[in-house]
Amino acid sequence: MTKDQARRRLRAAQTTTQTIDEGELWPALERLQRAGAENNGAGVYASRSEMLSALAVAALAIREASEKLRAVDWPTDADWDVM
Repeated sequence: MTKDQARRRLRAAQTTTQTIDEGELWPALERLQRAGAENNGAGVYASRSEMLSALAVAALAIREASEKLRAVDWPTDADWDVM
């Protein structure tokens, strides 16, 4: 393991993290949270269609974020030791 390899892994992980953080994951999860809020007083989702839509959007965002993470050669403990 060289410092250059470790730096490349770290840069790739940083870029991926930033891409996910600035992408659709967090807004989709926030939308899901809002859709799931019991705001009608009856103990059920206020809008079934909005909840279903929010679930679908969140599922897609989670899947895309997961694929991005899996595609990166993530830094290991050895990389941090080299740095």
